[in-house]
Amino acid sequence: MGADGRPRICRVEKPVYGMAQAGRRWQRTLFPWLLHFGFTQCTSDPCVFVMEGASPGDKLILGCYVDDLFILHRNSGPESLYAKFTEALAS
Repeated sequence: MGADGRPRICRVEKPVYGMAQAGRRWQRTLFPWLLHFGFTQCTSDPCVFVMEGASPGDKLILGCYVDDLFILHRNSGPESLYAKFTEALAS
């Protein structure tokens, strides 16, 4: 979501759909970015990442399946992990 509350669409500069290794190429870009941002990769499922904030209950759980991201969060205030994460995605 953008700052105006409207959904954003990302344009892929290089076509990767239809390639046999498209998912793997996406993971090689996304996973290091998530780890650098502060997520911890689950050992039981390498496509699930968790990040806990300083305040109690402020937690993000992110799942990646091929080219889809699933984000679970509880707090969505302006200082929450969710707000910081979506702001980082937009930049």
